[in-house]
Amino acid sequence: MKLSQKLVALILILVALPIAGIGLYAIYMSVDNNRHQFNNRLNNQAEQQAFTLKHYFADTHSVLELLSKNSSLFEYIKRSEDEQRYALLLPQVLDNFAQYIQSYPKIIEIQLVRADGLIDARLAADFSPMNDQWLTNRPWFKKLKPNVEFQFIFDNRQSLFPNLYAIRSLKQADASHWGYLLIQVNPETIHNVIHNTVGDNGLNILTDHNGEILVASFNYPSKQLPKYLHNQLQNNASKLLQTYFNDQDLIIAKKSIRDEFILATAVPSNELAITKHISYVMLYTIIISMLLTSWLAFFALEKLILKPIAQLNAASKSIASGKLAMRLPNNRKDEMGRLFESFNRMVNSIKQARNSIEDYKDHLEEKVESRTLALQSANEELTQARIIAEQASELKSRFLANMSHEIRTPLTAICGFTEQALLHQNNGQLREELLQKVLSSSNHLMSLLSDILDLSKIESGKLEVESIAIDLSQMVTELANIGEKLCQQKSIRFDVRLAPALPATFNSDPTRLKQILMNLISNAAKFTNQGSVEFAIDYNPLSQNLSFSIQDTGIGLSDSVQQKLFKPFIQADSSTTRNYGGTGLGLAVSQSLAECLAGKITVKSQEGQGSIFTLTLDLSEQTVNNLTNIELVPQTNNKAKPKLDFSSARILLAEDNTDNQRLIQLILEPTNIKIDIANNGQEALEKSLVHDYDLILMDMQMPIMGGLEATQLIRQTGFEQPILAVTANVMREEITHYLQQGCNGHIAKPIDSAALLEILAKYLLDQARDSESIDFDQIAATLKNSQGVQQLADEFTSKLPSQLTELQSAAGNQDFQKLALIAHTLKGNSASFGNHQLTMPAAQLEQAANSCNMNLVEEKLAIIKLLIEKPNFKEA
Repeated sequence: MKLSQKLVALILILVALPIAGIGLYAIYMSVDNNRHQFNNRLNNQAEQQAFTLKHYFADTHSVLELLSKNSSLFEYIKRSEDEQRYALLLPQVLDNFAQYIQSYPKIIEIQLVRADGLIDARLAADFSPMNDQWLTNRPWFKKLKPNVEFQFIFDNRQSLFPNLYAIRSLKQADASHWGYLLIQVNPETIHNVIHNTVGDNGLNILTDHNGEILVASFNYPSKQLPKYLHNQLQNNASKLLQTYFNDQDLIIAKKSIRDEFILATAVPSNELAITKHISYVMLYTIIISMLLTSWLAFFALEKLILKPIAQLNAASKSIASGKLAMRLPNNRKDEMGRLFESFNRMVNSIKQARNSIEDYKDHLEEKVESRTLALQSANEELTQARIIAEQASELKSRFLANMSHEIRTPLTAICGFTEQALLHQNNGQLREELLQKVLSSSNHLMSLLSDILDLSKIESGKLEVESIAIDLSQMVTELANIGEKLCQQKSIRFDVRLAPALPATFNSDPTRLKQILMNLISNAAKFTNQGSVEFAIDYNPLSQNLSFSIQDTGIGLSDSVQQKLFKPFIQADSSTTRNYGGTGLGLAVSQSLAECLAGKITVKSQEGQGSIFTLTLDLSEQTVNNLTNIELVPQTNNKAKPKLDFSSARILLAEDNTDNQRLIQLILEPTNIKIDIANNGQEALEKSLVHDYDLILMDMQMPIMGGLEATQLIRQTGFEQPILAVTANVMREEITHYLQQGCNGHIAKPIDSAALLEILAKYLLDQARDSESIDFDQIAATLKNSQGVQQLADEFTSKLPSQLTELQSAAGNQDFQKLALIAHTLKGNSASFGNHQLTMPAAQLEQAANSCNMNLVEEKLAIIKLLIEKPNFKEA
């Protein structure tokens, strides 16, 4: 069949017959189209109204959420138990209320309501007086749900304009319910939306999910929808539904608002005007016209498409035979003309490609040479990159070697002096001297590790800094006392020079700032053998720069050393490391910390003459208007004799380890405190329900019920006294998690006697100054040397062989749960009673048991066995 015959058949099938069918289908489509237009109009109206209401409710919710996060409101609620401070914060809260009322004109009234319905604070936009101080007489107040964070309430006592309240539940710091923050807003927007109906006979209704009519565009005798209509609105998934309501048949478009309300937009069914009159004469005329057009289209297609296709076919055959001079006429401006033009360009491209191939053959050698040069350049770049990598590897190796030396040096002293102290236990004076050297080496090792960790955090961008108020006088006094002691050890003078006008307080991170200044002061003392070290502080009110300068008369620095001074692992030269020690991390860490505090460290130095290191802090981002004459705080020694009396207190100790129970009892025995013991979390929960405790010490890891679960359940019973977590997990994330779950603080394992006594004094003594006059360290030292503690330590050592047998039995039976429990007990007891050689292997054995790694269990168990069976272990 020729192409022309195919075109005739396609035109008849695809044009003539479909148009005849379209004409017959037009009657049905006109009716259906009219119905769809009406439904779309109703649905669009409902969508617009729902959007307006959603935006209105969302805007109200945002205002209330913003107000509820106000810091003064938090402080007001937090201090609600302190009547004096509570009253002082009320004007600030009301002032915040006034600002929000002024900023958001739709707010009519703001109320702060306690959980029992008492209006604690109120401010109306028109300053109208309060009719009733209690909301308990409002029917809707009893329906409020304290555990629901945000609610909208319609008060329908007024039929035309019901009062609209947005209510936010408020909680105290311990997550208990305090009351509500209530905003009464102008409902005029809702009224306008509801009364904007579709047509004159349309209806609008706003209901809640219980079927209560909140706002309607018409007067309905009941405030409750009929049950059948309520069920249809709740359960019908379609956008439109037909029903009978208010004595008429309705078509209703429903929209959900915030999952709390339902907007129903309705019109009577009789308003559907369906047109069924279509001219059949016009329909037949269209069909005949399209048939004639189909025949005319064929003749046009033959001239415009069939003949050009024949020309294109002939030209393609000519090109295929190699005649590249063939071209098609390009005198048409339509698609066929563009096709001919593209064909001609294709022929030109083929001709150019043939010419390019010939040219490529002629210049191939030149291109090979060019590629060779490019490869040589790439090889040179790779060589340079390899050199840089080797240099980095060499720097890493030098750093590791330096770190190995610096870490092994204090470790060697710690191990050696500890061994000597154990061998000379009868010589008290020598033993104390050796232990002091162990403590000094431990502090040096801790400082080194802290610098390495700080540098790692800084380079990874995970260092967190605070911004809190710093008392400059107190901080300078502390630094001056430390600097004076360092200089006294080297028989050099330490001077402090303070500018006449300095800020009494400013905001920064006190820990990091002291770390920087202590590093600079200790460096100045370390590298100065004669002369003095001066600590000077100045403030420039114009630039608002606070500068701390440390000037020494030490060895000084050359210009070349100054250029690389603040790079990690860099010191002046190898002799500096050999003569003075150190890793070169201190100044690098200090400079990075200074940048985190919006400051920088600069140095001026002359070799052999001394150096001046200056830390400059930019305080321009904060308000500094408290300039004064700073003086050093005089040192006082007003600590009284160790005397601590908790006889009026009763506490609960939740601890599954009997040795730890006895140790804590021995530590607290001199305080006359009454202690009840719970062996697990379940016993602690039961005893907290029976007795009134002033404080609970809660071990976090116990059998049957853990300490964290017990703390949560005890808080749910209404227990408001302090709960302190006793745990070996002292990472910041873990401690924060304990505080969030109801704990007031924590005590780290192994138990530090002074820390335990100090934190108990904080919560159990009536006045804070009572605890300030007590020397907790002296009390702890007395307790450590007591006969009871020594006896407990001896008992722990004597029970080690039996504990080893239990560990081996649990490992042989692959009872990993029991094995982890025994290892956990051994870890805590060894740390508490000074057998630190066992602490780390026991902790590793516990981890291996928890991961059910039998190979690692056997490895760590073998180490523990060797330690326990060592001949001199018991004496240690």
